[in-house]
Amino acid sequence: MQIGGNLLIQGGFFFSEENQKAAGLKQGSQLRSCYLNDIRILDTETYVWSRLRVSGTPPLPRYGHTCNISGPDIVVFGGWNEKSGNREKYCFIK
Repeated sequence: MQIGGNLLIQGGFFFSEENQKAAGLKQGSQLRSCYLNDIRILDTETYVWSRLRVSGTPPLPRYGHTCNISGPDIVVFGGWNEKSGNREKYCFIK
């Protein structure tokens, strides 16, 4: 999501086939750890990454979701996480 001259990135998914094979019978636990909850901002003029300060409870790690701005808040909706199928939404201060 773009905010002025900044690009906000939240969440993601990283699958390690090597870690999954090593998990044996605990593959579900390993898959839950693949969902990311990183929140970063890229200044598109200087190409410098920074972390976003958040307040309240951050959203669960997820990917495939949408973000939008509503006043001073960034609203996260949907996507996939360890509780996939839930229609959750979170707000955090930008």
